[in-house]
Amino acid sequence: MKSVYAHFPINIAISEGGKKMEIRNFLGEKYTRVVMMPEGVTAANTGSKDEYQIDGNDIEAVSQAGE
Repeated sequence: MKSVYAHFPINIAISEGGKKMEIRNFLGEKYTRVVMMPEGVTAANTGSKDEYQIDGNDIEAVSQAGE
């Protein structure tokens, strides 16, 4: 997954061993969005700027991870 922006830079932090993503400054909002990964799904930084990897065995659970 790649975070893309035109004006407001999005900041994503992954914590709790890849089970929690915190999204800050989405569309310039002050509100921090928290996304908990479904059971069996983990998120990780890839090392590239603004690029993240979401892994899991169940395609349905991985697809629901970004909602």
